[in-house]
Amino acid sequence: MPGELKTISSGDEKTVVGTDATDNVWLFNGATWDQAPGKMTQVSVGLSGMWAVDKANKLYYWDDGQQNFVELKTGVAVTQVASGQDVYILDTQRNIFKYQGDEKWIQLDGKLDSIDTSDYGDLWGIQVGELKRAHRRINGGWVYVLGPDNRDTLKQVSTGISGVWAVDSNGTVYRWVNSTRHEGAWVKAEGSLKSISAGYPLVWGLDTNGKVYKYSSDGTDSGGPQKTSTAVVPVAQKLRVVGEYVPTPGPRHSAYPAHLDPTNDATKLGDYLAYSNELCTLEDVFPDPGPGKRERIGLSTGVCTVIQEPSAGDPATVFQCQTSLQFQSGKYAGSSIFLAIVYSDGNVPAYAILGGTGYFKNVQGQATQVDETPFAAQSPHGEYYIDLEYYLPGGSKAGAPAPITSDDFKVALRTSG
Repeated sequence: MPGELKTISSGDEKTVVGTDATDNVWLFNGATWDQAPGKMTQVSVGLSGMWAVDKANKLYYWDDGQQNFVELKTGVAVTQVASGQDVYILDTQRNIFKYQGDEKWIQLDGKLDSIDTSDYGDLWGIQVGELKRAHRRINGGWVYVLGPDNRDTLKQVSTGISGVWAVDSNGTVYRWVNSTRHEGAWVKAEGSLKSISAGYPLVWGLDTNGKVYKYSSDGTDSGGPQKTSTAVVPVAQKLRVVGEYVPTPGPRHSAYPAHLDPTNDATKLGDYLAYSNELCTLEDVFPDPGPGKRERIGLSTGVCTVIQEPSAGDPATVFQCQTSLQFQSGKYAGSSIFLAIVYSDGNVPAYAILGGTGYFKNVQGQATQVDETPFAAQSPHGEYYIDLEYYLPGGSKAGAPAPITSDDFKVALRTSG
């Protein structure tokens, strides 16, 4: 790829796109950079596909069938697009619009200079100006997020499955951690960048010269766009689970799920829901034999706690959930995976994989509910297939089974009483 990059956007490790100084579009397929048709000033890739803006402030989306960008009418002059669970644009007046489909847009409140969204709906923006203020969209409104060291110095923020990352006016890189809503902490990361993009499983960035960097668990991996290394790119692996949840009520209320219902006035801070399920394997068993017929290989335990109760000023209920998958027999015996999530009301993002032990040491990734099982109607509280997409930065430990490269290894969660 000739030259360096001006902008960069990342989805997974094989979906990275950038534009150069002459508005050429470059796609990284995991090994090489290939030029795409068209001239664009900025491109964004996410769950809603690849979208772009040209120097005439027109909006385009990528048509896989045509293998080309197709213009989409907006009625405004577009300066930036962000693709994730939804698609957002900014116009030349800094107004914010959300795509509704069929060339229909709705305007959101506020004005921003840059915007980014994730595949699970997280939305952040920056007001540059003299005060570089960061804002996060929560429950239909913008919440101000104080910058690092209690100073408003951020010039760009990116949100994705890899977390929320930002760059300040000096090129310092930060990651947002311990986040429940707008409260958290900015932790300084290695390196100095001009811009950043939180993809999965890596975070990508550009320095002031347009050189491409990607962050791994071991820090940064530098390399020019023509020779970006794939050696440190972990192989995404998948684990499919089935969850059949029969919870144990918390201390305050006896009815499930009333005590964790955000519309219930009796919901109080500290109310919790605990559950304990059997962990069963479905490996090489097709079709799924269903509850009671799966091989038990471990235990899954978890708890969801109310960490913010409704109030007159803020009617939202915020929950924090933690789950562990503990393998006690079989090829992953002695290993564990730990999951966590924070969500408000019915807006449930993907679970984050916090880490693990044994084979899953240093595991990272996410878990998402994908569909009900064929046995959902037989379960009093439903039963769901859940995909865990993860990677092991250091590879599997010596003597461990070969890494999983497809979803043919499946486990099921069945109530243990």
